Amino acid sequence: MQNNYSPDTGPYATEEGAAVARQFQHGKTGYLVASNIRHERTGWHAQIAVVLDDRPLESDNFNIERAEERTRLARRAYEQIQAIEGDGITLSVWTSEKIRNDLLQFTHWIRMKYEQTQNEIVKDDMEPVRGLDWLINSYVLGSGATTLFAPPTAGKSTVALAMAISLCTGSSALFDVDHTVPVLWVNLERPTDSVKLRARQLASALGVKGDYGVQFLHRRGNTLPIVAPGIARWVLNNPGGYVFLDSISRGGLGKLVEDQTANAFTDTMHKVAPCGWLGIGHTSKADSNQMYGNIMFGAGADVELRLRSQAKQSELGVKIEVASSNHTSRSSSITLAFEYQGDALVAARKADEGEFSEIVAITAGQATRTQRINDYLAEAGKATAKEIADNTGIDLSDVSKIMNRSVASQKGDYVRVGEGKPWRYAVASNRDETLGY
Repeated sequence: MQNNYSPDTGPYATEEGAAVARQFQHGKTGYLVASNIRHERTGWHAQIAVVLDDRPLESDNFNIERAEERTRLARRAYEQIQAIEGDGITLSVWTSEKIRNDLLQFTHWIRMKYEQTQNEIVKDDMEPVRGLDWLINSYVLGSGATTLFAPPTAGKSTVALAMAISLCTGSSALFDVDHTVPVLWVNLERPTDSVKLRARQLASALGVKGDYGVQFLHRRGNTLPIVAPGIARWVLNNPGGYVFLDSISRGGLGKLVEDQTANAFTDTMHKVAPCGWLGIGHTSKADSNQMYGNIMFGAGADVELRLRSQAKQSELGVKIEVASSNHTSRSSSITLAFEYQGDALVAARKADEGEFSEIVAITAGQATRTQRINDYLAEAGKATAKEIADNTGIDLSDVSKIMNRSVASQKGDYVRVGEGKPWRYAVASNRDETLGY
């Protein structure tokens, strides 16, 4: 750590978070340094380090609003000061009680500063703004969030790893890559050697020789709160980077079907990876058209990608579909083919649209269902879920799922109209005419 903090000033923000310095006799300077500052359900949290000159004393990640946590850190830091007296460092004035008081004032300043920052109200300055930064056209957005989902063994991790390698190397074998960026792959699900082997096979299949650039955080069996500080540090040290998370289900924030879990996951990823991230999700056995879990997972993403796959002889065909997007056409799809020799992946290529007949049939079936709803609403204008089901032949539970997800995402094909139950729905493009405003 560089001593670039002025001892004559109060606390202030740094690139890492916040800091304050205290000047002592004999030219000694004590520092309190905060990083990974974030607001959680239980209050404000941060990584707080107590440092003497260039010598770290103690550090902890805790709820900074809790007095007992500050007291514990102060006591441990003072024990370290006492332990190093034998090194010729005399600092009896920075007692446990004074460190605790400094921590109280510092953390109070952090809370007030960041609450003010997060609630700042601004007016558009009308200055020119940069356009959308598509790292992979239609699929991966710089500073944005993507979810990619499919049933088990459908090729989710393979496709995402191919994206990661393409972003690092600039390979155009499968994807339209705009420019290269640093990439972090957070592995919470697979054995380390399994991920390494698959990544090396993919790199070779994409024509990449040697180092393919992806950096890994292998923490199988751990949860998002455990790895979040590591992700945040990587993002800080790799400006303009991008983060892949395998997988969302390993987040460990609660039941996936609950609003609170989905919102907590999305909020955490947005905070630790503001550079942009992609999370891999699963589907249920009953419905492969939607990611398993609460609808807010999809609502919190800028792009939702759905995979459809077909195993054929020695190949796995995978179609990438835009299930929803705030920024691109949902017709932006591509089909890929991965060739295997035994368990080894040996080749990867773009496939023809009709090359995998099962994928074509599944996609056509989905399109037919959507078209039936659209055709009926075009005539009816608006209708309840039951009316839609009765007039299209689609199961009522499926209609309800489609409508609820569309409304929750605020970017789907359908909108809710009227003032109360029974809710009626309309095609989103007809919103103004249907609602009368």
